[in-house]
Amino acid sequence: MMRQMRTAMSVVLGVFLLSFAIAQNTSTVYDCFVNQGSQRMRFIFLVDISGSMEGKVKGSANVFPELKRILTHEYADSIPPGSEVWVVPFGEGIIKERERKFSFPEERKRYESYVYSLQADENWTYIYLSLIQVLQELKATSAGANTTPTAIYLFTDGIDNEFINNEQKRFKRFSQLTQLIRSFDECELPILYLISLNDKVPPPDNPYPGRIVVVRALDEDGKAVVPYTRTALFKPPVLNLGNLWDSRSASRAISARLDIGDSPALVQLSIIEDGQLSAQGAFLSVEPSEIKISPGNLQQFNLKFSLKNAEALKQGKYTAELFLQPVRVSSDYVTARPNSIKLNFEYLEPSTIRISPTDDYLLGKSAKEVVFDEHNRQATLSYNIKIQGHQTKTYKFEAYIKQVPPSLNVQVNGHSTDRAYIEIPPGKSSRIDIAFALRDSYSAETSTPKLIIRGIEPSDLSTEYPLPRLRILPPPVSISDVLLPLLFVLVPLAAVLLFLMFRNKSIARENCGEIEICIGGTSNCNTFDLGTYGELKHGISLGDFQVELGDIFIQAEQPTPCSLIVSNVPEHLRIIGAGTEVLDGDALYYGERYSVVELGQPSEPLYSFAVYEPKAPAVNDNLNTEQESTTDTIEEDLNYG
Repeated sequence: MMRQMRTAMSVVLGVFLLSFAIAQNTSTVYDCFVNQGSQRMRFIFLVDISGSMEGKVKGSANVFPELKRILTHEYADSIPPGSEVWVVPFGEGIIKERERKFSFPEERKRYESYVYSLQADENWTYIYLSLIQVLQELKATSAGANTTPTAIYLFTDGIDNEFINNEQKRFKRFSQLTQLIRSFDECELPILYLISLNDKVPPPDNPYPGRIVVVRALDEDGKAVVPYTRTALFKPPVLNLGNLWDSRSASRAISARLDIGDSPALVQLSIIEDGQLSAQGAFLSVEPSEIKISPGNLQQFNLKFSLKNAEALKQGKYTAELFLQPVRVSSDYVTARPNSIKLNFEYLEPSTIRISPTDDYLLGKSAKEVVFDEHNRQATLSYNIKIQGHQTKTYKFEAYIKQVPPSLNVQVNGHSTDRAYIEIPPGKSSRIDIAFALRDSYSAETSTPKLIIRGIEPSDLSTEYPLPRLRILPPPVSISDVLLPLLFVLVPLAAVLLFLMFRNKSIARENCGEIEICIGGTSNCNTFDLGTYGELKHGISLGDFQVELGDIFIQAEQPTPCSLIVSNVPEHLRIIGAGTEVLDGDALYYGERYSVVELGQPSEPLYSFAVYEPKAPAVNDNLNTEQESTTDTIEEDLNYG
């Protein structure tokens, strides 16, 4: 028995040392404290001094001596300098006259002497009541300005005698303790450890308030021992679920981290509310009801909150708490201090945007259509915008116009754009002035624009509002408006007529004849038709010989139907005819043969050419035959003459 007791006390020491390390390194309370530059702490030891602690009750073990030894040695050695230690004996509640407070390390010897002097002489064990009383005292001591992180350790070997066969009283104490815990802010809230020194203390799945850690486990002999503890960190401290009127649900994410230990922990999620919902038959639920947290980095978990049975719920704002209680993992009990996240939500009929014309809207006229023309070029539409329904803060909006006719300029609230930004304070309205102006150049058209109110804060409050129909009359007709379309018809028609005239004239023009080019005498000749326009490009290929003749242009001028002019004669060539050189711009004569010589070698012609008049058109078949015969004879004479 003594071995088991020593084992239990040793593990209790481990709980203290570990929870102290947690408080120094990871607890939210300590974070609040460290930010103010101090390392002091407050330790409150609530010690059960009922007779069973000394084995005076049948079936109980004498654990009191070992508890005293651990409190005065291992616990005392781990208390940081500047800390405060309370020793609070309890039985049927705390025994105020036997409570003592000590400063460490200056009063350590007094502390040790007092702990050893304690006697287990009480008859009953009231756990909940004792916790309530010590929390009330702590609250009064802090006076709302506590900057000292506090850890409360309640040591007991029994169950709460106040609740035996009295479930109603247990629930009353539970509610009282829950409300008291909730009254502390984050930097005042103590860490609460209920440490079992026997197997009679209810396990953690019994309905202890969510912020009390019940430290209990059984060894291989079925006796109670205290396991190690872990701590879990949860963020953020507050979740705003928004207005649950329509969807009755909201999805939010939390982050969690298991600060110590090397295996994952399961954490149960439950919601505790202050009775406002349950009194009206409604309740708030969360899914999933359990999450697994791994050691190391922060993990994110998506939670869905649902408001149930809200049909008879009054409109208003509500609060609740999401409690996160670590539960057993495999053979271990995870006994970290449960945390909570505050939940805020509203149950209010959604706000809507109300748009109405102002008193001076369109000079007092409630028009369904606004007409623009040469004489009525401007119009201003004015509206009041107000939030209808619940509004607790100033709403911010972007207001702009859609589907404005291209012939109109638009300004909103005097800005040179089609949009403006407005704010609507609670209970008040904002004015929107929409000014339309006809452009200098416009056309007849009709359109129905829309006023768009898009919420910026909150972003989900938006609406569309149809404006009056805008009708633009046709601009007045001028002489140019009549003549201009005629020009688009007459000009193409005149161009077609001129083309036909020119084409007919070109067709009527005679063929300008042909050119005969001979190489090395008159036996190797080729004839080319000059055609109607009489143009022959140099670069004529005669077998393997390339003739480089300047361009010959034939122009329809008097006295002959075609006037032949040579131009662009290459610099290394000369054209000789009738004993004289033909220069650029000189006329060529029908029937005369011209020699082309290379510069410096006039006695050796490269080739010769002659231009012949066009053949006369045939009157009939006989004439055509006769003319062709005559022409052939002439050409033959010319070629060999």
